[in-house]
Amino acid sequence: MKPNMKLNAVIRRSVPISGVLAGVLAASLCPTAAAAAPAPPCFTIGSITAAKGDTFSGEDVVSWNASSTCPEAKYFLNGAPIAKQGTKSVNPTLGTAYKFTAKNSASSGISTLSEVVVVGGDVISYQQFGSSLIPVSRFNSPQSSAVMSIANKITKKIDHPYRSNLIGKKVEVHIIPSNVPLTRLPDFTHLGNTGGVVDRDWSVVRGIGGTPVANDTQRIAMAVGEEEMAPTPQRDNAYPFGYVMSHEYGHTILENAAPNLKGIVDNIRKDRIAAGGDFLGLDSYSSSNLDEYWADGTAAFFKYPYSGSLKDVAEFTPSWVSSNDTPLFNQLWKVFSK
Repeated sequence: MKPNMKLNAVIRRSVPISGVLAGVLAASLCPTAAAAAPAPPCFTIGSITAAKGDTFSGEDVVSWNASSTCPEAKYFLNGAPIAKQGTKSVNPTLGTAYKFTAKNSASSGISTLSEVVVVGGDVISYQQFGSSLIPVSRFNSPQSSAVMSIANKITKKIDHPYRSNLIGKKVEVHIIPSNVPLTRLPDFTHLGNTGGVVDRDWSVVRGIGGTPVANDTQRIAMAVGEEEMAPTPQRDNAYPFGYVMSHEYGHTILENAAPNLKGIVDNIRKDRIAAGGDFLGLDSYSSSNLDEYWADGTAAFFKYPYSGSLKDVAEFTPSWVSSNDTPLFNQLWKVFSK
């Protein structure tokens, strides 16, 4: 019988095809033949906040919390190991940044999760013994308590970029005794030889914004008359309580935390003068220079009016500034938006 050559040809060609199929089948059945899928990366997120954001009335409390998919994650506060969530009482002498960081694994680097700056602050009262004035930190009095309250309120609103400019600094509010001129306080005696402000000599001025102290530039000293914070028997207040403190603290913030805004604020002021716009409080004073313009804007932002008149009470509000001097409001909001 003659061989079936066609059938043999088919069989011979089928051998390599079967070998390919066998290899594919082996790869699908053998677990070592395919590469293992990489594990998805883990991640950590977290935040840190401060209850007050300053230490004018003493210690502050920072709180932090993290969430992570990394089983080996470790956490740190300014380099010291901590739990993933917790609180800590702090009382830095100078403005200090508290950095919340994490290390996701033994082989990974440390990453910053969040940061908060606590402003170093103090309130200085004076006790009189004969002709001497003895400074006392955080003296228990209505005036000191009022200063702390306003300082805490305003500082808590300072946004992080401007707050960071106060790292390594200490903001001091000196309370001028009602029967003592500003120029008798140790950190302000030099003003006696420098004239005064727009319309007054320094010896009768009852408030001044903060500037670095000449022999200790870490300290920023501002001052406010005690009669402008709470009732005193020796002297009546010239303005509603809180106005002088908020106004002078506005000076302090612009000068030390937001000096980069000075040119912008001055241009806004000049444009407003050219347009015949209304100014807060006493127009001739608040329009006189960029510093007074900003300081009155700060007082208005926090609702401390220049006087008890219906006009000033209505104007010294953030809503009035927002509607009537929007460019100034936008700069105030940039600083106090926290």
